[in-house]
Amino acid sequence: MRKKIKNIKKKHPIKFFIVLLSFLIAGVGGFLTCKFLTKNDKFVLIGDKEINLILGQEYKDEGAQVIFFGKDCSKQIKVSNNIDYSLPGCYYIKYEYSNLFYKNVVKYRYVNILEKEVTNE
Repeated sequence: MRKKIKNIKKKHPIKFFIVLLSFLIAGVGGFLTCKFLTKNDKFVLIGDKEINLILGQEYKDEGAQVIFFGKDCSKQIKVSNNIDYSLPGCYYIKYEYSNLFYKNVVKYRYVNILEKEVTNE
C-alpha cells in the first residue's frame, strides 16, 4: 500500500505541469485566434470628419461603417445629432455602436454652419 502512495506522490508534479501547460497552450491559442478573427475589425466615418456649410445648406450624411468579426454591422449604429441648419454654429453628428464586447463606442462628425463662405485671401 505504501509503495502505491509513493508512486502517486512522485507522479503528482508531472500531472500538475501537464495541466498547467495545457491551460497555458489553451490561453495562448484563444488569444491568437481572437486576434486573427478581429484583425480587420473597424469603426470608421465615411467621408470627412468635419463639414463646413453655408447658412441654409443641408448636409446629406454619408454615415459610418462597423466591421466586427469580419461582418458588416453598420445597420446597428445609432445616429443622433444636434444640428440646426437655420442658425450658424458648430454642431455634431454622433455615431454610437455597442455590442457584447464594445460598450458605447462613439465617433463624431462635426458640422460647422457658417453665415457666409470663408475664402482664403
